[in-house]
Amino acid sequence: MVRGARHSQATAVSLPVIFRDLASQDVREAHTWYEARLPGLGDQFLRSLQLVVGLITEHPLACALVYKTFRRALLPGFPYALFYVAFPDCVRVIACLHQRRDPKAIRKRSSGSDGG
Repeated sequence: MVRGARHSQATAVSLPVIFRDLASQDVREAHTWYEARLPGLGDQFLRSLQLVVGLITEHPLACALVYKTFRRALLPGFPYALFYVAFPDCVRVIACLHQRRDPKAIRKRSSGSDGG
């Protein structure tokens, strides 16, 4: 090691990610829609989702706040975003919405954002 250089062994903390029922329904609907358009595209959507879930598991505060305590993580390759709330002990996904949806849609889901 070079003198004066610091080697950080930061331990990655993985938080559990919990999907609310409506968020799970959003994912199923998007998967079904993409799969109906082109076989395999729905599975590609799920892989993109898993990539984002991995990101927010390891770095829950990395994404921008967009409404109150809701953060938004964009899905690569798809016009969708995960909206979630980061808690000290977990990450709760509130919605998985198409980016052309009315931004008020996420506000409607803000009630009960502590679980469900």
